[in-house]
Amino acid sequence: MGLKNCIPTGFYLGCAEEVTHLKTDELLQELIVKNFNLITPQNALKLGRIGKNPHDWNFEESDWVINFAHTHNLSVRGHLMTWARSIPEWMREMESYQFSQLIKEYISETMIRYPTIKNWDVCGEAFDDNGNIRDTILSALIGPHWVRQTLIWAREARPDARLFYSEYRLQGYRKQKALLKLINELLIEGNILDGIGVQLHHNTLGVLRLFGFKDFLRTLTTKGLTIHFSEVTVWDKTTLSENFGRLSQAVAYSELFRLCRDCGSEVFNIWGSTDRYSWRHPELTPFLFNRDYQPKPAYFAIKDALSRFKGMGS
Repeated sequence: MGLKNCIPTGFYLGCAEEVTHLKTDELLQELIVKNFNLITPQNALKLGRIGKNPHDWNFEESDWVINFAHTHNLSVRGHLMTWARSIPEWMREMESYQFSQLIKEYISETMIRYPTIKNWDVCGEAFDDNGNIRDTILSALIGPHWVRQTLIWAREARPDARLFYSEYRLQGYRKQKALLKLINELLIEGNILDGIGVQLHHNTLGVLRLFGFKDFLRTLTTKGLTIHFSEVTVWDKTTLSENFGRLSQAVAYSELFRLCRDCGSEVFNIWGSTDRYSWRHPELTPFLFNRDYQPKPAYFAIKDALSRFKGMGS
């Protein structure tokens, strides 16, 4: 029995996958269907993929993932619409107005094309670690309020969707302060922000530094925002024995899941499933299944946490 049967009603245990791996690996497909009820395309919905060819939106990869999800009764989380590191080269020399119009068109056509996707990371990673707006092509060509503008375009396209802003390293005070300021401004604007996608990419020791993070996340929920643990990775950076490293990783995943539930989050989305396809640092074996698709101690830690959560009546 996989993890899927342990997931409580109304909760989503997800994984993010690269479409090129998913299309060609039947064992990966089976593993996902058996263990998760949510899938996130790692890159297939990003502008860098859909807009890779000049003036020709290409939905081939994203269509495949969405069809796979529908066939196997998986929910899909939309990720990441506007991100400075996923802008096609052919758009980088445009004038501000033309660039903005194309971003708006991309957001609108993509979101309307997939009406069954309810939760979308519309934009993200606007701040550096000091809480300053990053100097990127988005801030240069759309303007310093590019986050607000992209959310407005997304709301115009899909009034029914839940719109998220995604950010990483939110345990830092300066970035927390900057994000809270942005949130307050967006909430004054009206119904254009529904939640925050929290990125948590850490090694096993780094997870220990998140214990004071709960208060900040609860502050976000008091503003009426939904919190999703939208990107979770735990790298095994332990220099001791392999068994100790795997057990430490299991504890770290268990603690992150506890934090997720303590904050009332309905989504725990791991940024991969098997170490065979790690998006970064594959030697640090970050996921629930090893390279041979076998469950690791982290898998059993999550399974136990899900079972206890389900037993409490969610």
